[in-house]
Amino acid sequence: MSVNIPWITELYANYGRIGIFLGMALIGSFMGLLDRLFNAPRTNVAEKAIAAGLVLPFFYQESNFTLMTGSLLPLALTMWIYFVFGMGAVGWIKTRHGRAERGRP
Repeated sequence: MSVNIPWITELYANYGRIGIFLGMALIGSFMGLLDRLFNAPRTNVAEKAIAAGLVLPFFYQESNFTLMTGSLLPLALTMWIYFVFGMGAVGWIKTRHGRAERGRP
C-alpha cells in the first residue's frame, strides 16, 4: 500500500530535521539548475514547451516525490527520440518532395 504524503513530510519521516534542510536545499538547487537550462536565452519556443511538460510534476509538491517524478527520464527519452527521428523524417520527406517537383528521382 502506498501513502501519498508531501515532500517535506516524506523528508522528515525518512531523515528527520536534517533531511528537511538538506533535502529542500538539494531540491531547490536542482530546480534552479532546471530553470537555468530551460530558460536560457538560446532556447527556442519548442524547447521551452517541451521542458515545461517535463518539469510540470515538480510544481505539485503536495504529492509523493517518486510518483510525480518517476516518469521524468522515460518521458524525456521518448520526447528526444520522437523529435530527433520525427524531425529527421520530416526533413527527408521535404527533400524527396522537392526532388520530385524538379523532376529528379
